[in-house]
Amino acid sequence: MTMAWSEDIEKILGIGVSLSSVGIDNWALNKIQAMLAIDEFEKHKIPILGGDVYEILDGYPEANYDSWYCDKNANETLENFAKRSICYARDYIESYSNSSGQEAYFVFVTQ
Repeated sequence: MTMAWSEDIEKILGIGVSLSSVGIDNWALNKIQAMLAIDEFEKHKIPILGGDVYEILDGYPEANYDSWYCDKNANETLENFAKRSICYARDYIESYSNSSGQEAYFVFVTQ
């Protein structure tokens, strides 16, 4: 998966663990880092389209197949979508409980 990240988004997500070792051009953020990233997305009004949950197993990031998504509604302004999608991501991550007991890492998909 190759994405062209904007400099703003790369700076926000770059605080996490790089997923390049598993062929993904993105970063996995622990819960604290993810909440900081959400604050930055909010500040820059960047919608969060969804995300995936990863765990670090034997030193390598691995998807645990939990995820969330938020679609833009018809006639919804980009600003309103950004607000709603950010609230949804924040709620998902704040309430996330990993059944495996491993620390969860969150991978964002942004617009």
